Amino acid sequence: MTTHEISPDDPLADVATPRLKLRDGDDLAHAVPHLLGFHPSRSLVLLALDAPTGLLRLTLRVDAPASRREARLVGLRLGELTTRAGAEAAIVTYYDAPPIDDSDDLAAEAQQCFERARSRERDIGAGMRSAGIEPLFLWPTSPSGGAEEGVDVAQLSAVIEGRRTFRSREEVRSLLAPLGGAARREVAEQIDALESTKLGEWDLLDAACQVLGQRAEAHALDHPVARTTPSDIALCALAASRIATRDRLLSVIAADRALCEPEVWLESTQLVPTAYVAPVATLAAVCAYLGGNGVLAGCAIDRALESDPRHRLAALMDVTLEHGIPPDEVRAMLDGCCDDVPPFGP
Repeated sequence: MTTHEISPDDPLADVATPRLKLRDGDDLAHAVPHLLGFHPSRSLVLLALDAPTGLLRLTLRVDAPASRREARLVGLRLGELTTRAGAEAAIVTYYDAPPIDDSDDLAAEAQQCFERARSRERDIGAGMRSAGIEPLFLWPTSPSGGAEEGVDVAQLSAVIEGRRTFRSREEVRSLLAPLGGAARREVAEQIDALESTKLGEWDLLDAACQVLGQRAEAHALDHPVARTTPSDIALCALAASRIATRDRLLSVIAADRALCEPEVWLESTQLVPTAYVAPVATLAAVCAYLGGNGVLAGCAIDRALESDPRHRLAALMDVTLEHGIPPDEVRAMLDGCCDDVPPFGP
């Protein structure tokens, strides 16, 4: 079973934007590619919600189960993950990417898979209820959600049953927009100072890991998290811009999920000089994608390629998102790319 999790945007202020009520399974299916950041194939999609507020806590994609036993196991797993995310309500739908061609055989096979998944509703529900979650199933009229019309989820914040669930892409892009002021100047000065010291690759890697580790520790202890300091942003920007250090840093991030949070890289993208935007925005995209936040990853890649269309890692991540390569496969690839990286931490 493959899962793709979208982290909640709790640290962000709830900005007033147009709202759209998702009326039925077709509307929900049309929102799925926006939620995940790609078009999944033959998948059940779970939306786990905070019952009092309706905020989206978790979005999961799983392969549609083929047997009753598999359906119960999938349901149990979805229920457990919903509970672990601190959510009390769960909505389940189905999505299958439209076929590349109009082959009748492909269409028939897609319809058969859809109907088989739908027939497993009782077993999936039983598994979820055994984990303490009562699901709501909203099935589309066809595998890809019927005729796509009137639902522009790329521009609107969607609402399920009238409650806000996720932000528009414009709001997400604002997290990557450049900021001015003294902090930006100080970051540039700190980068210049670090460049002049000719910090060694391993020292730079260790310093960047320490910055990420401090943020991860604060999250783990549920402590208030301050914005990343200009000196720490400078260290991370320099590490991201040096290819050998960056590749080792990616291996560390892939191996340690606690370090795979995009906040440091988002804050860095806002404050670094133009020459460093593509490297840090790409790291933000990698962390977001490994965490399952396809929308944030896509916006970060757009920001990186706008700054430097020739940035190779950004272009590679762009292809990764376009083809929907599962985050766990990307993680495994990055984890094995630098075997000489020592374990981070004491």
